Amino acid sequence: MRRRRIPAPTARKSAPDYSLQSLERGIDILYALAEHPALSVEELSRVLRCPKSTTYRSLGILRRKELVDRDPATARYRLGLGILRVERAVLRNLPVRTAALPLVRELAARSGETVVLTLRRGDFGVAVESIESSEPVRVAPAPGESMPLHCGAPMKAILAFSPEADIRQYLGRKLQRLTPRTICDSQKLKRHLAEIRAKGYAESWEEVYVGAVGVAAPILGFEGFAIASLAVSGPIQRMTPQRVATLAPMLMDAAKDVSRRLQLSR
Repeated sequence: MRRRRIPAPTARKSAPDYSLQSLERGIDILYALAEHPALSVEELSRVLRCPKSTTYRSLGILRRKELVDRDPATARYRLGLGILRVERAVLRNLPVRTAALPLVRELAARSGETVVLTLRRGDFGVAVESIESSEPVRVAPAPGESMPLHCGAPMKAILAFSPEADIRQYLGRKLQRLTPRTICDSQKLKRHLAEIRAKGYAESWEEVYVGAVGVAAPILGFEGFAIASLAVSGPIQRMTPQRVATLAPMLMDAAKDVSRRLQLSR
């Protein structure tokens, strides 16, 4: 009796990995909602360039995980509270935050004003830690809040101590105006950044918020360029030129200390 030969199993043809496509689409939705606070399914479909039904299914998964919310009044989607858990974990574990936190607390106690640690992210500065003043009138960005690099002392301290190529590229863009005192002329900003480098710190007089003043010093990374900044901010009634001049050396010393800590932890 002849034995029947059983063919060896052949590898299955790889089908498109739809789970990875869905994951990528979900991430794209989160990025889109980070740029635009509220979007409809139709708008998201246009941004993602995919069918509305596909977008709707992805939104359903994100809603179940609390990463996206739907406003019943407008039928528009926005980032959900689940994002905060991710954001807090990211901010909490940043090496620069770990190195700077003791000095942020010390500066807050010594100055009595709000102290902010800002990290560079592309062409923006992102507040990753802040300790608010106990005064009833204060200036305090929320963790995760971002500003263009030409707006405000924390951001300008980073931009001024960036590589020359980065500065040239940034000066070539259209500069957004937040208040009448925001520097939006590229040549004027270029001169201003040179002054910041010469002094070692940046000042902001009502450039981001009317009535708010800030002073900041850069935190330098391993290559000698700014990766973050330490700043003190407060209302113009308390943050006089004399007060800013007193705070600036404290900030520069603290920022240099953070820079050393980062280099030693490498």
